[in-house]
Amino acid sequence: MASGSEENPEIDKSVLEKIYYYHLYKDRLNWTKHVIPVRVLDPRSGFFLESYISAPAKITSLDQEVFISDANMPTTYPCDFYTKMTNIYPTTRTLTKIVEGNIVDVIENNFQPVHDTPSIKKIFDSYPGASFTLKELQSFTNKKVTTKCLIPDKEKLCIIESKFSMGYKGYKAMTVDFPKVSMDQKKVATNLQEIYNEYKNCDQCYLGKQRCDRSKGNEPTFGRLDSTLIESISLINNLICFIGEAPGEMEESTKIAFYPEAPAGGVLSKVINSANLPKDRCYFTNAVLCRPAPETTATQNGTPKGEAIKACNTRLKNELAIIKPIITVILGRTAYIAYYGKQPTNVLNSLGWQGDTNVYFLTHPSFVVRELSFANDEKKIEVKTAYLNHFKQIKERYDSIVSKN
Repeated sequence: MASGSEENPEIDKSVLEKIYYYHLYKDRLNWTKHVIPVRVLDPRSGFFLESYISAPAKITSLDQEVFISDANMPTTYPCDFYTKMTNIYPTTRTLTKIVEGNIVDVIENNFQPVHDTPSIKKIFDSYPGASFTLKELQSFTNKKVTTKCLIPDKEKLCIIESKFSMGYKGYKAMTVDFPKVSMDQKKVATNLQEIYNEYKNCDQCYLGKQRCDRSKGNEPTFGRLDSTLIESISLINNLICFIGEAPGEMEESTKIAFYPEAPAGGVLSKVINSANLPKDRCYFTNAVLCRPAPETTATQNGTPKGEAIKACNTRLKNELAIIKPIITVILGRTAYIAYYGKQPTNVLNSLGWQGDTNVYFLTHPSFVVRELSFANDEKKIEVKTAYLNHFKQIKERYDSIVSKN
């Protein structure tokens, strides 16, 4: 698409400018009710998203941001976002005019392979909560996709083929049989200091071995109560426990679960403050204590496998038995698996209080970080408000429980 040289491997921006401007825009700037099909590189996932531009603007700089509509996920994920010109690539997919709203007639559906083929699983891991039709999955992979191992969801509009098609949620739900933990058992810790002593050198699963390989004496990232780390915690009553997936790179470096200066930890800290939840009663931990190494260079962290979730589950359940939270907040699919031994078949439709229990299921704050990265200013306000409303519900239930104690 663009050229470079052995002496200067950087992409020649003058060539890029010609491609972007002449091939994508110059002959189309006078269109009124037409769209320009493009492939957009998602820097976070490494996937190329089939998208379109419905209001092309004159391009004056390669640093200019362009408003894009995603043709893959119009019903379950933020579908309008801004991206830099250098993230936009041509596609052979041809669109005609907008018929009603954002419904687009599609003439042909051919895709150019521009990327190493990723696995189907990584698609669902990269866009948690989203569902895709088979045509959409093919647009990611450039390979024929079948329904094997996919969970049927409801029908959704597939703009790539311009009709409603069955959407799929992902692979069949993972189930994990966890050992039961009772405080009456021998060898079960009775305080958090014992948990720390028991697991500070743990290498019982592949995540522990990865952690030890990264640096000598590298301890797991244990839970914390507000700003107090696990080995020094003196427990108090009326705790809210937040369970996440795994520590990230900054959490592993600082040994602080949901580190407030990290992206996900920052979002969580802000909504806790905005909802007026008592920070000194907030306990933070994860389904696994060790950071999963990234599977590709496109991400900083990986996703824990079932064997790691199971290996760390006795510790998690022991931890919960010790702190006795009056409300437990499950953040994301991995935490859900760790708590219930199975994953929700539909994340977005499972959010909220879980039956008659004081367990609240929420998307992980990293999902919110991802949504905000794609959203325009108006959408950002909507995303933040929706997430904060969940925490306001938790605060209302918390106040009610405490008033009765």
